Amino acid sequence: MKTWLQLVLIIILGLGTPAWAQGANEEEESEATASAAPQSVSETGSKPSVGGSSTVGKSSTAAVPTVTTTSADQSGKGTISPVSPTTTVGNTATPQVSSSATGSGSATPAPVAAGKQPMIVKVNMFVMSISKLDPAIGKFNAEFQIELTPPEGTKDYAGDFEIGNGRILKKEAMEADTENSKLFKVEAEIDFDPDFHRFPWDSQDLSIQIYDPEAKSTQLKYAVAPIDANDSLIDEKVKIAGWHIEESEPTVIEDSYMDQKDKFSSFWFSLTIKRIRLAATMKVFFPLSIMVLISFLALFIGAGAAVNRLTILTGTLLAAVMFHLNASGALPQIGYLTLADKVFFGAYLSFLLNLILTVAIMKSNEQKAEEKVKKIYGTALWLTPLVTAIMWGLAFTGVI
Repeated sequence: MKTWLQLVLIIILGLGTPAWAQGANEEEESEATASAAPQSVSETGSKPSVGGSSTVGKSSTAAVPTVTTTSADQSGKGTISPVSPTTTVGNTATPQVSSSATGSGSATPAPVAAGKQPMIVKVNMFVMSISKLDPAIGKFNAEFQIELTPPEGTKDYAGDFEIGNGRILKKEAMEADTENSKLFKVEAEIDFDPDFHRFPWDSQDLSIQIYDPEAKSTQLKYAVAPIDANDSLIDEKVKIAGWHIEESEPTVIEDSYMDQKDKFSSFWFSLTIKRIRLAATMKVFFPLSIMVLISFLALFIGAGAAVNRLTILTGTLLAAVMFHLNASGALPQIGYLTLADKVFFGAYLSFLLNLILTVAIMKSNEQKAEEKVKKIYGTALWLTPLVTAIMWGLAFTGVI
């Protein structure tokens, strides 16, 4: 009975079922068998002890096998602690459990290994052609070669990439100079954000943005491959009619595309194109300047022929308006004034001032106010060109 009480107490204390449970049962069966067989009784009348235990008076000490418990030390490894034998207090057996756990007695997890560094891929690009440039819709086509070089010994790198500001029309794998590199010939349609504030002397920033949609910046980072300072990344045969090409250095930035939360390493190949100023001036500003000069010539027409003067001014004004609409027709709908708009508005102000002064001369002639006519006529000769020059100066310098 005492053996079973000890078993119940140990289970309650969470030590699990001891390995000696079966041994205890076997000892009780042996005791029962021994009591049934003829036994020699000592002079004191005591029975043979079970498991080496002896009875003294009414108190007895039952032999309890040693039970071990496992606890975790600070290093995360379990230590085995023996359970002390049960001692008898009166008729009650009380198990004593000793613990040799070190530290706080709770297991400390192993330190987390440092995160894996992103793979560095060197990128080199060579632009072979630029075509179908359309600033009105902000698109152009580009043909280029791109070489991707991962670290030496990298296996299973396919060299996948997409264009962040456009779409790939054709992609062809080529044989690279080194076995570790990936070389591709690509034809793509690229989008860009046109800026017409200085039209027709405007410049446009074009870029080709490369990124890997399957690898975030924590997994892959691009780097600009070193090149010789005298080498150009644009073929010398690349020409854009009406534009001058200026090459810029490639850069690598972190950017978001579909999801703003996801950051990708992006390789930017940038270049700037500028309209050829002489051609732009001859197509836009030179014809307008001729119209304004014609209106100035009308200033020298005598006060007696003011009607002819009025006819010339209205004709040049209508011609300037039609030419303005034609020059702006190549641009998309934009919400700001271009340089051409400001210059044309300066010309309109010149025409308007000249017309007002001409009408004043005609009215003074009807009133036979010769002194007033001479005064208005003289004022128009210097005021109209001065106002025109001021307005154009402010427009060309960017003040307005």
